[in-house]
Formats: sequence, structure tokens, C-alpha cells
Amino acid sequence: MFFSSEKTVWYFAIGSMLNPISLANRNLSPLVSIPGEALDHKIYFFGSSGYAEAVPETGSSFHGILHKITDEDMKVLDSIE
Repeated sequence: MFFSSEKTVWYFAIGSMLNPISLANRNLSPLVSIPGEALDHKIYFFGSSGYAEAVPETGSSFHGILHKITDEDMKVLDSIE
């Protein structure tokens, strides 16, 4: 088993961040990726570029992917999103 002192976070991905090619183009390499569901939220698209965000809505849900990424990758993601 591989152990690392590097800290990690879970990132809930929607939209283009579901696509492995999009991740690679941003130099992001998830350690683990698993299906996920956001409960009591709906996905809301806005803007001419199709940006999306999760907005609260009781009883709604939508699917995405949970990516386990390093803190360093999260910093990269924060700088581009």
C-alpha cells in the first residue's frame, strides 16, 4: 500500500470537469474518481458559455464525479475556476 504525507481533498465535479481529457488539459490528475450525487440541489446553467453551479432545491438531485485530488491540484483548480 502507498502512503503519502501529501494532503488531499474531495472535489465534486460537474460539466467539463467530468471529462478526463479536460482534466489532463488542465494538468490535473485525480488520485481516485467515483460517481457521486448532490442531494437537495439542482444544477443551474448560466451565461453564454454554459457555466454551471449547484443551487439548493429540496428534493432535487444531480449526478457528478467525486475526484480525490492533492492540495496542489486544488490550488490549480481554484486559480482556473
